[in-house]
Amino acid sequence: LRKKMHQALYEQGLGRHNKDDIYKKACLDLDHLSTLLNNKNWFGGDYISKLDLTVIGYLDNIMIPELYSPLADAIKNNGNLERYAVRAKKMLFPHVIEKPKRPAF
Repeated sequence: LRKKMHQALYEQGLGRHNKDDIYKKACLDLDHLSTLLNNKNWFGGDYISKLDLTVIGYLDNIMIPELYSPLADAIKNNGNLERYAVRAKKMLFPHVIEKPKRPAF
């Protein structure tokens, strides 16, 4: 199974880069998203778009504290993305109750 997974990642391109390069590319993508969002409420301007729904899903998963990665730092460094994700989640999923944050060790 591992060999098949490794081969699939290699064939699609991710397996040809080391972990640091993949994180650098992903952080650059987040920087571009931040620039695209700029100071707008939504990527579509005043109205939520399919891009917003897609981006919110990814940002929310990246921001899970227990699953820390350099991507979480990239979102925090692009403050507009972090504010956007928090605001959008509260608006779109008001019924979701956040777990209390565990203390950092």
